Amino acid sequence: MSSLFTHAMYGFAVGVLFERFPDLRPTKKIGGVALCGLVAGIAPDIDVIPMLLGVPYGSFFGHRGFFHSPFFFLFLAPLLAYLTVLWIGLKERRARAMLTLMVCYFLALMSHSILDALTDGGKGIMLYFPSDSLRHFFSWQPIAVSPMSAQGFLSERGVEVIKSESYFFAPALLLVLTWRMVFRWKFGAIEWSEPDKVEESQSQTT
Repeated sequence: MSSLFTHAMYGFAVGVLFERFPDLRPTKKIGGVALCGLVAGIAPDIDVIPMLLGVPYGSFFGHRGFFHSPFFFLFLAPLLAYLTVLWIGLKERRARAMLTLMVCYFLALMSHSILDALTDGGKGIMLYFPSDSLRHFFSWQPIAVSPMSAQGFLSERGVEVIKSESYFFAPALLLVLTWRMVFRWKFGAIEWSEPDKVEESQSQTT
């Protein structure tokens, strides 16, 4: 797999892009959508839990199997969207917010499987389930597969992984920083204000 850091960064980047959508503002939890995007970015690796319980790596529910499939994401994304709506307090426009969040989390989840399909080792990804349950890689595999243990990641192999992932991690980080700077410059502090407070401030200035 790609490292946890790169998966988290891509999920966070998707969340940052979507948290500025009108249907998701204002919220009680500033940055809540971005943090949930981060969680979605690493969520497919819940399949390490079955492995710890004895499920074989290459089995249907093993690592990079069903829990890495877009088919599974079609069910997980709505669940994450619903939990987010409850957490960040989106009482109005709930249906539209749910739809926006489902798209957000599906993309964040897909970023995980896409990054894994770009690695040069391990099993492939169950990308086309239920049409087939085979594992697939992309023909271009520039990312060194990350060790699954912390000890392995701190080895020489971990250094190779960091080097290969830097070409993917850096653009995602740059996107996050640029996007936040643009919106802070364009909208300032008012972007997170409650609607009634915005109207009040506007009336005072006129």
